[in-house]
Amino acid sequence: MKEYEHFQLSADEIGLLDHVKGAPRAVLNLPIRIDLMSEIDEETALEAMRLAVTRLPFCTIRLHEYEDGTIDQYYCDEEPTGIELIDMTDASEEEIDKLILKMAGATFENNCNDSQLYNFKLLRIPGGRHIIFFCGYHIIMDSLGVMHVISYFDQVYAALINKTELPPEGIGIEKHIEESWKYKHSEKEQKDIEWWCEQFATEPHFSSMNPAGSPEYIEGKNYGKAQTFQQLKAGSMPRRIPA
Repeated sequence: MKEYEHFQLSADEIGLLDHVKGAPRAVLNLPIRIDLMSEIDEETALEAMRLAVTRLPFCTIRLHEYEDGTIDQYYCDEEPTGIELIDMTDASEEEIDKLILKMAGATFENNCNDSQLYNFKLLRIPGGRHIIFFCGYHIIMDSLGVMHVISYFDQVYAALINKTELPPEGIGIEKHIEESWKYKHSEKEQKDIEWWCEQFATEPHFSSMNPAGSPEYIEGKNYGKAQTFQQLKAGSMPRRIPA
């Protein structure tokens, strides 16, 4: 395996990993389905997909987990895999939905360790129509990142079709990582914490569904801590509280 330069996670990435600790890794999948209403050139679309994910540095990030459970990240310049056309012209709507749901919930290879953290597919469906499916991993991108991939793909596709210049390549995440750690324990973070505390200084009491005495309940405060995914498996019975 080629040696790459590893660098630390951002404060945001570590916070997200801590939040879902113990949950299946696929819980952080961010899938999107786009049903195309116009014709598309399949070969050009596949080439645009490959170019898009290689020209956006955040798509090339891979995570590396050490034996002690710590994680860092690195850019990987390997060719993208799994970008392909799936022929479903003879499939029913139910079969198409089933495949998309399966891909959306699949854990990335090697439990997301040292592996490509996105899945990009072009589906050919009945009636000469197409679907674009993309699923990114929330540690390396958020919903805006997913939308940016699709928007950038569209720009690349248009450039290839029109034989014009490709859009500029994306930038790396190093600056974001630096800024995220500057924010931690800064004066701005403290002011933000104080502002949020003020929002819950009066009734009603905002907390989790767990009552007083639970780890999520903070005595004397009108707010509580976040619930875990295990707790969210429980049922709840919403009831109105008299004014």
